[in-house]
Amino acid sequence: MPLIPLFIVVYLHSNVVFVGLVTSISSMASVPALIMWGDLSDKFKKRKIFILIGFLVHSYHC
Repeated sequence: MPLIPLFIVVYLHSNVVFVGLVTSISSMASVPALIMWGDLSDKFKKRKIFILIGFLVHSYHC
């Protein structure tokens, strides 16, 4: 996550305002996704698989 602002400023030649916009939009998008994952884990009553998927997706992006 700390590399995203650096990528935006250096490679996209943008400013700090755009970094703030991208950060806030990604935070707003994560809230519905977290609610969806929580509802799915409650519906199937299995949390372990959702935790593993979360770790795998997070480690893939980092």
